[in-house]
Amino acid sequence: MKAGWMAGYFALGCIAGQAQAASSQIGFVCIAYQQQQKALAVTVRSTCLGSGKRTLTNSLALDVDQSTATIRLTGEFRTGATYRIGTADCMGSTAFRFSEKGVEARRYAVMLGDRYLGTADLLETGEQTPCFDAKTQGHASRIVRSVDFAQWSQELVPDWRAWRGDSLPALLAPLLDDFPNEPEGRPALRLSVEKVRWNPGIVNKRYPYPRQLEEVMAVEVTQKGLSDDSVAAMRYFGIARRGAAGWYLQQLYMQAMCARGTTAGQWGADRCP
Repeated sequence: MKAGWMAGYFALGCIAGQAQAASSQIGFVCIAYQQQQKALAVTVRSTCLGSGKRTLTNSLALDVDQSTATIRLTGEFRTGATYRIGTADCMGSTAFRFSEKGVEARRYAVMLGDRYLGTADLLETGEQTPCFDAKTQGHASRIVRSVDFAQWSQELVPDWRAWRGDSLPALLAPLLDDFPNEPEGRPALRLSVEKVRWNPGIVNKRYPYPRQLEEVMAVEVTQKGLSDDSVAAMRYFGIARRGAAGWYLQQLYMQAMCARGTTAGQWGADRCP
């Protein structure tokens, strides 16, 4: 009797699995861009897939509309249950890669169908790989990864770890108060503050992103037209958090653009000669 009940339960489970509606499994969308080649690469990674899942539909396609500065993924990737017994545990994920040539550097809106994921600024951050979480609703979708700052320095401004402030402008006062130090030339400063999801770890193959990423404030400061004979511009990217003593910087990455030398006019992590 017990064996018959279990067999009937198993059969019902199989029928329910077959009838279960397929669900969208898009997890993350990452943008990479090479400015000199004007080459865009988009990686779409699925959510964790169990061993009992199979692909039902994969009609994903990349559409880049430069007239509206839009990077859009159309179609869908859907999975459903198989006939065999499977586990619900994460057995890894799958990735799809798309490329487009002749893409001009612009500030693009990234769309998944009709859903807005975020902005990819290919003018200033072409060497980084902005990623967006396609599953979030009402939370920051842009993901910032520590691995994207391998070519940045954290020592061009040695005392940043001691900075504190009651507000973000107060925290960034060492970068803002003394600029410009002289009215000569064409000084320009750009400040951007955005809530992001911070990934401090190294991406691995099986679990490409941590299951839970902390939401933090990302601050970006770019200074151009400096009066320094050797430094043409500086830019900073910081991860700011609020603690008991006020705002502080968890991370601060820096790059300098030299006005002379073999790397003049290029962003780099070394001090300018």
